Amino acid sequence: MAPAAPLDTLNKVIGAILLGSFVNSTLYMLEIAEVVKYFKKCPNDSKMIKTSIVILLPWDHGAIVRDVQDVCEGVHDLINTLPRDDSQCLAVPSPSPLCHTLSRNLA
Repeated sequence: MAPAAPLDTLNKVIGAILLGSFVNSTLYMLEIAEVVKYFKKCPNDSKMIKTSIVILLPWDHGAIVRDVQDVCEGVHDLINTLPRDDSQCLAVPSPSPLCHTLSRNLA
């Protein structure tokens, strides 16, 4: 079997990353919904538990933002490794605006 063309490989990689991002975002949305439900249903729990939840939720949010930034930069780097000729012209900003936005927000 012949090796896959660069664009075919790129499509598979980006597809897997996109699917993983959708699943991760859905699970994060469910996490936020459960935290809201917890604070409404358990107002008398100890301050230690509430404090740990208040600390861990933004921590998880930061991890997701960093993951999106890493994926964005990784895809950009992958696209830049493709051969450049007129038949495979990919107009990709260097680096993409999303990566610039995320980098500024994390700094």
